[in-house]
Amino acid sequence: MEGTQLLKAEPLCVLGSPALREYHRLCCNQGVPLSVLGPMSKVWQHGAVQIIQGANSLPTDIHPLNRISPQAAPSLVAEIIYLPVYDAVLGENATQGVVAAIEIMISPQNIDVMIVANVISTVSQIMEGLDLALNSASTLVHQQTTVNGADHGIKISRQGPMTRTTSVRMLSPLQ
Repeated sequence: MEGTQLLKAEPLCVLGSPALREYHRLCCNQGVPLSVLGPMSKVWQHGAVQIIQGANSLPTDIHPLNRISPQAAPSLVAEIIYLPVYDAVLGENATQGVVAAIEIMISPQNIDVMIVANVISTVSQIMEGLDLALNSASTLVHQQTTVNGADHGIKISRQGPMTRTTSVRMLSPLQ
């Protein structure tokens, strides 16, 4: 099964760089074979957040660099963040496991030293309003009920503005 299934990018995407439009189009139209997912595979398999601090450290045949020209990649992508998306609703109608992955590419022109933390916090806050989470609902309930025996929500505050994010995409399995 490995390599025969594809992940397909959602048509809607926040693009901060017009140079990544062709990259996004390819990911939407052709999908991404599971065999070349690279670090994103850990998000799908284990629900682990993955942060690539130097995109140039990835092999050029691994996603996302296999879709971006080797000459353009250093000027477009410095860091990559992969976040799992879980259904935050409890109950029998809740989807178990990772339901999607978010890929965020940070521009090399970024000057915010806290950009990765700020992006993760901001995405977490947005997801909360959509009944989604970066952790599984069972993990959240466990964390909520163990804080001084009271039901406390998990809140992550954003430290500053999110600046110069190059690309945000949500990927989901083809049906």
